[in-house]
Amino acid sequence: MNIACETIRSRELLTVYLGGTLEGGEHADVDGHLASCPACTAHVAVYRRITCRGFIEEHLGAYVDGTLPPDVVADLERHLEICPPCVAFMATYRRVPGLVKDVVPRAMPDEMRAVLRRFLGARIQSLGLLLSSLGLA
Repeated sequence: MNIACETIRSRELLTVYLGGTLEGGEHADVDGHLASCPACTAHVAVYRRITCRGFIEEHLGAYVDGTLPPDVVADLERHLEICPPCVAFMATYRRVPGLVKDVVPRAMPDEMRAVLRRFLGARIQSLGLLLSSLGLA
């Protein structure tokens, strides 16, 4: 089947193609078109630069804070154009600060505080011993 460039560049096709859910024959048709069309290959490559996992692990905080370089922001926004799961994740992520601001802090129970202090004290002591044995303390 001969696929038009407009079809390759459609949000619907990009979503299923890049998500790996395009049917086998259609996937092969897209691959064939991309092999012969440098313009569409370049277009799809822009969307491939950002993966869902990469977006979340590497860029999410900086994106929400507005501290990403403009070219990375553009790549992320292109990714969001074709990735409904990331759009939903972003909507949830943006709601979290509003949800947790109403949480009332509670004091740590005395028993838990004592256990935590003993644990941290033991860790600090073993770190000191390790540094001493290495001649670094």
